[in-house]
Amino acid sequence: MQRCSPMIYKCACCYVDANYIEPAIVSINSFRRFNPNIHLIVGYESGMNLDLLFAAVGKDVEFRAIDVPNHQIVIFSEVGKNNRLFSLFVPDRRAMSAYAARIMLLSELKNEFDVILNFDLDTIFCGSLNRLLQECTPAEISGVSERDNRNRWMTKLNLKEIITSDSYINTGLVVYGANAIQDLSIYDYFDFLKKYLDDIYCPEQDFINYRYSEKIRNIPASYNLMFTDRNYRCVSPVMIHFVGLFKPWSDSRAIDGADYYFGKYLSEVRKNAEFITDEFVKKIQRNVNFSNL
Repeated sequence: MQRCSPMIYKCACCYVDANYIEPAIVSINSFRRFNPNIHLIVGYESGMNLDLLFAAVGKDVEFRAIDVPNHQIVIFSEVGKNNRLFSLFVPDRRAMSAYAARIMLLSELKNEFDVILNFDLDTIFCGSLNRLLQECTPAEISGVSERDNRNRWMTKLNLKEIITSDSYINTGLVVYGANAIQDLSIYDYFDFLKKYLDDIYCPEQDFINYRYSEKIRNIPASYNLMFTDRNYRCVSPVMIHFVGLFKPWSDSRAIDGADYYFGKYLSEVRKNAEFITDEFVKKIQRNVNFSNL
């Protein structure tokens, strides 16, 4: 894209697959409530039925079909097969295709925008991201540090560390500078997966931290509140991230002290009641009730 002015072009993006429609509705609509002026691009798999998603979030949202190369998908069945942390980060192996699609979406957007805010869909938003975007530049990658958590996991489980830099961010919310990821390629991502089949714990996240460690900038934890952070009770969140197994709709119950945030998720679900099934609501209600016992 040819630029005629010093204006910084910014967008936000996420990727949704067919198994994540209801969480996507909740996350995207909470994002739009607090960030109505940020252009949002939603990636999806071609052929997916988008009727419900269009009805729930379609206004002022751009949709793009993203297709992962079929001949590479076989890699997904092998990644993380022999390590003990993989299931915590990737409880559903179907998510592997979504990780690859998100890399492809970022590869497109880096040629159209200067700054790209990318977020996961196991999230809800509680505040504006405008200030964060104003502070980010095209030359850097900005995210919330998860290095302390990762160090604890590596030590406790006696696992091999493939990312030796001091920085390690969680990719539940990241602001990518286009210049910082100008060489981003889906084929480099596949090569990374092949090289570290048994040592990858969170595929896309490990790849970004491995490949771009020198360009990473840490931002306040409030932009990506995770319950794996020891200090999460002290953070006033802009975004709440139900990372790993601790999702309001899963079979895992709320961990100690997280019941308040599970309740907030239920409140967000109710704001989208016309698009959410009773079954989904009951799963969340069960977890909220359990956490309050």
